[in-house]
Amino acid sequence: MKKLLFAILALLALPLNSSAQFGLLNAAVDRAANRVAARKIDEAIDRKVAEKTDDYHRALLTEGRLVSYRIQFEPNTATLLPDSYSMLTELTRLLQQQPNLRLSIEAHTLRTGNATASLALAQQRADVVRAALVKNGIAATRLKARGIGEAQPLSTDDSEEMNQLNQRVEFVKL
Repeated sequence: MKKLLFAILALLALPLNSSAQFGLLNAAVDRAANRVAARKIDEAIDRKVAEKTDDYHRALLTEGRLVSYRIQFEPNTATLLPDSYSMLTELTRLLQQQPNLRLSIEAHTLRTGNATASLALAQQRADVVRAALVKNGIAATRLKARGIGEAQPLSTDDSEEMNQLNQRVEFVKL
């Protein structure tokens, strides 16, 4: 990283009187941007792995945000898959232990198709998660449902596996 920074500074010190120098500067900037994007993707993958640990829910209390990939839906619907219920049970338990905790449930979708349809689907999914928590005994006044759709992707990579990082439900402390 230090070498890259030094190279960028050295290139900036030179007059840009050749297209080769300009190309080198652009390449250095692109490499730095790619590293930032890769770091974001690595952080998302780490969060996905962290869902398997006991400290996972503590992130909501300490950092104010919990990103979940364990709440899953049937494709292109707001129907929860059975594997989602264990996460909802754990979250219900946390909310019962923290009676003053209020949450915004934010649903994100894949970056595919129509943005308006994705936003509507995300809102339906957030509403379904909220309804499931209310059904588990959490007061509706403690929960806000918000569909984000594809507006805040974690990855802009067009590959299917990277796009999967975008479909998630986030719980944000209010």
